[in-house]
Amino acid sequence: SRSIKTAGNYFDDDIKKYIRSEYNISIGKKTSEEVKKNIGSLVKYHNEISMPIYGRDIVSGLPKEAKISSGEIRNILLNSFSKITDLLIEVLENTPPELAGDVMKNGITICGGGALIKNIDKYFFDIFQL
Repeated sequence: SRSIKTAGNYFDDDIKKYIRSEYNISIGKKTSEEVKKNIGSLVKYHNEISMPIYGRDIVSGLPKEAKISSGEIRNILLNSFSKITDLLIEVLENTPPELAGDVMKNGITICGGGALIKNIDKYFFDIFQL
């Protein structure tokens, strides 16, 4: 049994860091979580969208607006999810054959707030065919 400290707050922090570095805007936890929930996805989907974000310009200190796309958020989330995927591969490689059969038969259950990210099921299916 292994675990890693990668979850919803970690994804939110990655979004905050990206927006700060790419747009010079400081946003709060609530905004980064809204972005993740509204346009976050792990697999490209038909109607890619964008949304406005509002925060504080880190240079001038004044309020600032920018538009962020679902593609940008997907790249951030994929980078974060790679740690989860790597751990899952490692665990499955070390799983006894009897349990591996159960995983193939019953699938994997994804829980927590990250499980609500669009297309998370398709992402894992594409990797593991489970």
